Amino acid sequence: MANPDSFNPGEELSDVQQHSLIKQLVSLIGDVPINSAVWSCLWFSDPEKLQGYINLAMLGPDAARTVRKSITGSDALVMVLDWAVRSRRSADGEDENRGNRATKRSRSPSTSSSPSKIPRQKGTRMDQSSTRLPAASGALSKGEDMSPSPQTSTGRSEAAKKLCSERDSDICVVTGYRDPIEIAHVFPYSVGKMAKTDRRRFWDTLRCFWTDEKVDKWNQELSNGTERCSNLMTMVNLAHKLWEKARFVLRPLSMSEDKKSMAVAFFWMPRNNFSKSMPLSTPPEIFPSDLTSSFKNQIDYSLLFYVATRKEIKSGDVITFSTKDPERHPLPSMELLKMQWVLHRVLALSGAAEATDEELDPDFEMGGGAGVFGEEEEEGEEEEEGEEEEEEMEEDKRNRIVEGPASVSQLGEYHPVLQRPKTAEEEGRKGEEETSPLALRFRDVNAR
Repeated sequence: MANPDSFNPGEELSDVQQHSLIKQLVSLIGDVPINSAVWSCLWFSDPEKLQGYINLAMLGPDAARTVRKSITGSDALVMVLDWAVRSRRSADGEDENRGNRATKRSRSPSTSSSPSKIPRQKGTRMDQSSTRLPAASGALSKGEDMSPSPQTSTGRSEAAKKLCSERDSDICVVTGYRDPIEIAHVFPYSVGKMAKTDRRRFWDTLRCFWTDEKVDKWNQELSNGTERCSNLMTMVNLAHKLWEKARFVLRPLSMSEDKKSMAVAFFWMPRNNFSKSMPLSTPPEIFPSDLTSSFKNQIDYSLLFYVATRKEIKSGDVITFSTKDPERHPLPSMELLKMQWVLHRVLALSGAAEATDEELDPDFEMGGGAGVFGEEEEEGEEEEEGEEEEEEMEEDKRNRIVEGPASVSQLGEYHPVLQRPKTAEEEGRKGEEETSPLALRFRDVNAR
């Protein structure tokens, strides 16, 4: 296996131009505190986007405040968690290889009306779009979501999985393992399954940091949905899980003219800690290019080996994907692998894949954030929603009483006091209670 020396896994992080643009942006909008997902997106963003923010901020104090508000209120964390299949709205779309979740209530992405529990910046609402820069600035133009809606892309395609298995001969494309094999998605199935408004927000957030041209190419590859042979690869279960958590990333290098072979470079990713708040100017640590494992605190956490040679897989190794029939069994999409190359590194740098639910939930410190992403909150959430519905019904009843005149018989349906006339015996008991020196005197303000 050859080691390419013409690039490194974190080239943007050491790029002089990128450092200069970030420095200019800080000088214009201040060294604002942001979470590490936004910070990571900015460091891996296209220079054209950073320049667009700078150009707008230079127009004056009001424009600079607009840029600052747009950056600090970004949906970057939500987007990164969607990509990592960690948000509540994408939880139902996790890969079927890991089995079905046992939940008390099934959710439909397109019909759910319950409030999102996805972490968000304090003071913002997830049912509203984040502050966006004007399209005229060249920083945040929008495009259409090309991916089909959940209603038109129903369920997984067994045909696509079969084609993928045939193309890869049921062998892990990374290690050569033959068992236990799973089908891995390049672009997450769960994101393609999200409600249209959520998918729109996902793609709009990408356009905050990468050019429309680049994002459009990614989006167009999904015009027929996620269940296509070109969006699937076979992986041994360990490699699949490590890849999903951004423990390693694949960089597409080249495709042969006959489209029968593709070269990709393998890189282990460093494991970082998630931060709720950090200065925008914080310089990132350079990604090592010579890792031989997924490690933390100088301890190896995971290793992968080539079955044929028994050698460990290390950063910089070039792996070749191949197919005998590029029409019927196309190789993984170059554009989707490029998207994975970008977003997996964002995920790794941000530390969102490492973060606990408590760290990701902005309300946890107030005592209400435990189990934001876990299944344990399902029952409590149902009770909470049930209480809200009861409160709404009671409020509706009170409104109906106030809005217009009603007879005593009508009020009896809603009013706790005027449900029926009291008997003589009940009136007598009431008089005794009121004259008792031990009675606590409560007055029903509604029965006047």
